[in-house]
Amino acid sequence: MGLTTLQTRILQKLADGWSVADIQESLGGSWTKQEVADALGFLLEGKLVEPSGNGIRLSPPGEDALRAHSGPTAGHTLG
Repeated sequence: MGLTTLQTRILQKLADGWSVADIQESLGGSWTKQEVADALGFLLEGKLVEPSGNGIRLSPPGEDALRAHSGPTAGHTLG
């Protein structure tokens, strides 16, 4: 599954323990809240993230997708 830069950044931030509100705030300079919400919806529908308490977290398939997308540049921030 090909991930967009926005989707990848969301997955990276979730992996680092960020809340959805913090993610939306941090990405607000580059993307609209609607674009972030749409990307989160895509990730939920694709089962790459899952509900957790009052938020969401990476699911095992999401962790795999992030690892696969990061490849040999794991640990480097995109863009």
